Amino acid sequence: MHARKRIAVLMGGPSAEHDVSLETGETVLRHLSRDRFRAFPVAVDYDGTWPIDMRSLRQNADVAFVAMHGSYGEDGGIQAALTTFGIPYTGSRPIPSAHAARKPTSLTLLKNEGFPVPEFCVVHAADGNHPLPKHFTLPLFVKPANAGSSAGTGIVRDWNDLPEALQEAFRFSPDAIVQRYIFGKEVTCGILEINGNPTPLMPTEIIPAKELFHGPKSKRFMDGAWHLTPPRLSPAIIRRAQATALAAHTALGCSGMSQTDMIVDREGAIHLLEVNTIPKLSGAAPFLQGAQELGIAPEQVMEHIIASAHIA
Repeated sequence: MHARKRIAVLMGGPSAEHDVSLETGETVLRHLSRDRFRAFPVAVDYDGTWPIDMRSLRQNADVAFVAMHGSYGEDGGIQAALTTFGIPYTGSRPIPSAHAARKPTSLTLLKNEGFPVPEFCVVHAADGNHPLPKHFTLPLFVKPANAGSSAGTGIVRDWNDLPEALQEAFRFSPDAIVQRYIFGKEVTCGILEINGNPTPLMPTEIIPAKELFHGPKSKRFMDGAWHLTPPRLSPAIIRRAQATALAAHTALGCSGMSQTDMIVDREGAIHLLEVNTIPKLSGAAPFLQGAQELGIAPEQVMEHIIASAHIA
């Protein structure tokens, strides 16, 4: 009988996504097979204090399952530390993690690769008046340059509201992205590495709670929005969304898993918004919904992610 693999589930941390990370970590722990794994939580405090040092972590864990979202756990820092101490870990390596977390960097890389990225500019908190290119027109979408979970984001429909939207974004990052707002359906698509092959999951449509809709196979409420899996799109557009997510995952050098957010406009064109290297894995998370739609249970998702861990 094989010994159970020891899994340290890293969660929490000093970012705006601390609580979301704890939810992801708890979901991972709940869905790890007790027959195959001996898992334990490593919850990092808001102030960045760890309950265990790296040397002890290396002695007590065969794999670190990184369930930390946001600037602390998703930007390559944790991944670099785990690599330094020789601890195998899940998800992308340090450089792809850093590129994806820094949205101006990832969007520029993807745009240069030919991906349909909506026009954007970067505004710095230290610049004062925050001038925008003269040809920018309303509405605009404002978000922090390196935060997730929709923290600090907002739609600007009146120029008088722009300063307040920027200040909200600056609460989470010293830089903000101002992007052309695309009218259409918001869709997110996960990529899960299965036996070494990055595999697109079923996309999920994200609809603000105030909108009415009918007929989806799976609809769940999360983060103030309804999640529909599969989305209300034609099979051809669904396949294009999956292909876009897979290509973005590959272009940024992601591994293990990722999730790409897109807008499908009224003409059916796809616009890429961002790529996240550590998707939410809690509750009604689109990543788990997309996997379940393809017959992949949460327990199998966790096993595939662990199987793709890097040997540090």
